[in-house]
Amino acid sequence: NVLGAVNGIAVCSEAAHQHLEDIYSDGAGGAIFIWQDERVNPTYAELYCQRIDADGNLLWAASGVPLRTGGWGKEWARVASDGKGGAIFSWIDWELSSIMAQRVNAVGTVMWTVNGETVRGALGVLYEPEIVPDGSGGAVLAWCDHRDWYDIYSQRVDSLGTMLWTANGVALTTDPGGEDWWQHYPRLCGDGEGGAIVAWGDYRIGNYDCYAQRVNGDGVAQWTENGVAICTAAGGSQEIDLILVADKGAIMTWQDYRTASQFDIYAQRIDSLGSPEWTINGVALCTAAKNQKIPKVVSDGADGAIIAWEDERIFMDLDIYAHRITDSGGFVATLLQSYYAGYRESAVVIEWALSEIDEDARFIVSRAVAQTGAFVVQPEEYLEREGLRFVYRDASCLPGESYVYEVAVETESGTQLLFITDAITTPAAGLTLHQNVPNPFNPVTEISYYLPAASDVLLEVYDVTGKRIATLVRDREEKGLHVVTWQGTDDAGRGVASGIYFYRLRVGKEVISNKMVLLR
Repeated sequence: NVLGAVNGIAVCSEAAHQHLEDIYSDGAGGAIFIWQDERVNPTYAELYCQRIDADGNLLWAASGVPLRTGGWGKEWARVASDGKGGAIFSWIDWELSSIMAQRVNAVGTVMWTVNGETVRGALGVLYEPEIVPDGSGGAVLAWCDHRDWYDIYSQRVDSLGTMLWTANGVALTTDPGGEDWWQHYPRLCGDGEGGAIVAWGDYRIGNYDCYAQRVNGDGVAQWTENGVAICTAAGGSQEIDLILVADKGAIMTWQDYRTASQFDIYAQRIDSLGSPEWTINGVALCTAAKNQKIPKVVSDGADGAIIAWEDERIFMDLDIYAHRITDSGGFVATLLQSYYAGYRESAVVIEWALSEIDEDARFIVSRAVAQTGAFVVQPEEYLEREGLRFVYRDASCLPGESYVYEVAVETESGTQLLFITDAITTPAAGLTLHQNVPNPFNPVTEISYYLPAASDVLLEVYDVTGKRIATLVRDREEKGLHVVTWQGTDDAGRGVASGIYFYRLRVGKEVISNKMVLLR
């Protein structure tokens, strides 16, 4: 469900152009942005930032907080959370030939030196600085550095803006003996202990291969000098991305050109010592026709990963595909194609489509009251199937309640959870008296009614002359749906004759009645 304004929330709508550079979670359901801003001049001169909350409200200055103003040439801006609702920002400042950083706290106050602290000074050309949180209010950065040749450097900055490692960064690669090694395009993830795992494209053997290094919280490289080889297959590796996994290693993904005819998507997991855990040179995630490029990886919450990429398999049609891979390098089948859940036609309706399924598969739909209730399996008879499309209708929901549903499939190989819905809230209702079921009846029927609040309740049965026959309820009852059974007897327990009867519900000053027919 789209929760913000139609067509999006205006984060900054100042005159001229704003170019979004990066976005990061604020840790509280909102987000923090950094952008290039041309409100003063069009030379990429200024950087601004903003924080929004989970409801889309701007939390900092209305037009953004200025990070770097004046001069010219600020780009490659990035943001990482400080863990306290604020963020640490980094960028290349071409006017200063430096990498700069700045911290803004949770309320939008700039914390360090005006226009930023110097992470790496003017020692030659530099490229592609990336930044991640260090878990202690600071951050770790990595970049491509041309002070000698094209090498990978890293630096850690604390919450006060102090550089903690060697001035201008520690070298993760060095050019041995003047050889033309090129290291470019670093990407990194925090290692959970104040350091980081850094991966990059490496040209030491004639292709841009994938190498990596772990640097600890003190700035000391932990693995093989100049990095461990992640993939050295022919053709090269590009557009690397990675995440931390539970054992302080990482899952990495990249676009791979080993076929020399198209880019494919590969992945690898390495342990805390830098050793590959899956197939040497990576597991193939996608080798479909034409190019697959620019993979991005996130955790699946179970020590595996979900990887998405741009895909050209359909001619002249660039699409997005994704795959999930387990911690052991196995694939999770993409059984579920799509699903919908919402309230319509007086019922919660859940629809889903599958790519394939056995004819004898059994579906299990469970329901819980949102946030408070345990899941309870629902009746199967309300499920409809047409080929690989399924519809479940739940008309038993109480008005004004919120429910969450689980849908699982049971086959010979076991039970698999397909999806869990978001909370679905049914429309609120007033006092309601439903038609008795069955009607006509002989000799037993059920009368149900809904109370919008806890109330004193009187439910009685009358004949066509207006004479009271039976009192079914005289009590205080809680909010919700209530069901009463009438056996077709009067207050003395005697069976009544066939005919038309009226049942009347009195709650406070409200009175509702319905007609029913007894046929003996």
